[in-house]
Amino acid sequence: MDIAISAVNRVFKTYQGQARIAELNSKNPVKRVQGQRDRVSISDAAKKALNAHAAGQSPARNGEAKSVEA
Repeated sequence: MDIAISAVNRVFKTYQGQARIAELNSKNPVKRVQGQRDRVSISDAAKKALNAHAAGQSPARNGEAKSVEA
């Protein structure tokens, strides 16, 4: 197993630099707009399971039990 050794003052200097950057960023009134958008799609099987759950039925009682991976 390899262990990295750093001087304590170097670790604190790096931490203080990052804290200072975070402080300056929080005070910056300019907000940047990102062109990224998240899209979510739900499969037909998931919609059926969600509707069955909302109706108070479990998919197992509805005859549509399937395994789901996270």
